[in-house]
Amino acid sequence: RGTDGSGLGNPGLRCDTCHFESNSKDLHGPPGAENWHVAPAEMVWWQKSSAQICAQIKDPTRNGGRSLEEIAIHVRDDKLVGWGWEPGAGREPAPGSAEETYLALERWADAGAPCPVE
Repeated sequence: RGTDGSGLGNPGLRCDTCHFESNSKDLHGPPGAENWHVAPAEMVWWQKSSAQICAQIKDPTRNGGRSLEEIAIHVRDDKLVGWGWEPGAGREPAPGSAEETYLALERWADAGAPCPVE
């Protein structure tokens, strides 16, 4: 990552060098979506438990300043997040749909947003 969270640390190799507003038509070509970028390093879920991820999602200081309702809307409406359900040729989409995930997040929030115990 560069200092602004874009690219691979090389100012000349930003995300938009390869990733465009839509997927490449080439099989296994670079994925694309509006405003393609990686999540900030502090939002990465790699090697975190379900309980840690749950706590992070609920914490506005670690989730981009969003309420649970705003997270649900972000998941449903953000084109980059939506890429997961329409990843292009040769890629397996995420299970379900953006709308189903939005509804699941709404039900979770309505139930008090419980987190698993470690």
